[in-house]
Amino acid sequence: MKPVSSLSIATTALVLAMILFAQSEALKASITPRSCDGLSPEDCASLAQKYYSGNGVPKEQELALELYANACEAGSASGCRGAGHMQFRGIGVPENRDRGLELLTQACEGGSLVACDELGWAYSEGYGVPVDHGLSRKLYAKACEGGLLDTCIYLGTIYYLGESVAPDPQREDELFALACDGGLMKGCYLRALVANKLENRRLALELVERACAGGEPLGCNSLGQLYYKGEGVPKDQLRASQLYREACEGGVPSACSNLAALYMLGDVLPQDDQLGRELAQRACDAGDLDGCSHLAVALFRGDGGAEVQRLGLAPAKRACEGGIMRSCNNLGVSYVTGAAGVVDRQRARELFERACNGGYMDACNLAGGIVLEEKASVEEYRRATDLLAVACASGHLDGCSSLAVAYYHGLGVRKDTRRAADLFVQACEDGSTHSCNTVGKMYFYGDGVRKDRERAASLFSRACELGGVDECLLLPPSEPGTP
Repeated sequence: MKPVSSLSIATTALVLAMILFAQSEALKASITPRSCDGLSPEDCASLAQKYYSGNGVPKEQELALELYANACEAGSASGCRGAGHMQFRGIGVPENRDRGLELLTQACEGGSLVACDELGWAYSEGYGVPVDHGLSRKLYAKACEGGLLDTCIYLGTIYYLGESVAPDPQREDELFALACDGGLMKGCYLRALVANKLENRRLALELVERACAGGEPLGCNSLGQLYYKGEGVPKDQLRASQLYREACEGGVPSACSNLAALYMLGDVLPQDDQLGRELAQRACDAGDLDGCSHLAVALFRGDGGAEVQRLGLAPAKRACEGGIMRSCNNLGVSYVTGAAGVVDRQRARELFERACNGGYMDACNLAGGIVLEEKASVEEYRRATDLLAVACASGHLDGCSSLAVAYYHGLGVRKDTRRAADLFVQACEDGSTHSCNTVGKMYFYGDGVRKDRERAASLFSRACELGGVDECLLLPPSEPGTP
């Protein structure tokens, strides 16, 4: 006799189990009543729900409507809600918004919180009724106060965002507190946002800690940001990375983006460009524009050659167009270096100016500097010095240094070597080795300023402190040079 394999036995057992399950479902269907005779109003509504959803019985929505109507007539608010919902939306039966609205109103007044929530939505969106935001909020409030916690969050968000009503931090806090205290951790996270808006940092910290501990990934991401910056908690960037990871795995795209940046920088976690790229891709695909920006950087600096670098264009453009000014700047750099597949300095200037106008100061320096590097019209030089002045005023060292060059040569401004020296000194004091060296030479040789060897030595000493090798050797420059 041929032996029977264990696989054959397992397959036979599976088939028998499926047959028994099918027979069991058929038996349940055969004994499930098709009328509400002898049932309480709520049991009748529960029976209607079975036929509505096909739970243990064939889905029969016309029968479900009939049973819901019977339950409603017998006094079941759930029955009125079911019948109203089906007719108001035209689900499985002909749409009848007037009758549906009447039944939903009856259900809400009879205690069906779900009906109140649905009516709140209808009046908010103008679905089958005129838009009435005030009535909508009252209906949402009734559902929330009755214990429908998701509705508390939705209504609180309406106030928080100022949608159809002025923001009201006290009301927002009350609504999110109901959800939080009821066990919805997202309510705790949102209440933390309100506390932060009210500058109650201690309460905000307590709430994000509670939210994260309760399994809300948004809370973990926010808590990670606090640990990364050391705001309200001891600075612990490794702990931040752990929280980012937890939030990323919980589905928060911005947390994946934050974690990607840490892997790409390599100062908190071991540098891993491939993993950083994968995390940034995940964040970008989910719509996080910072993730797209990080992905572009990973591709631009990748070792896969020009073809891989050009792949960075799409995410960089997406992030730039979405308002991430850092990405507009990086995109401009790619057109200067050729990582974009072509060198286009005019396009780079446009992107740098866009980023500068959006508040990204590095771009102001680059936008002005790229003009100083080439021959340009007087008007272009003036525009360049305006941009460099913005960068310098914001504390950007290279902006001050480049502006000094403009004054030294009279590019876009009246030539003023005294002003140039002052700007070089400002940049030197703030940490620019190049500026210390340059203005040191100016004083050493009396180039545009009164010769002052003692001042020059002080400036060379500062350059030495900042890492300048020749200055540390105290060797005077062999010949004057222009900035």
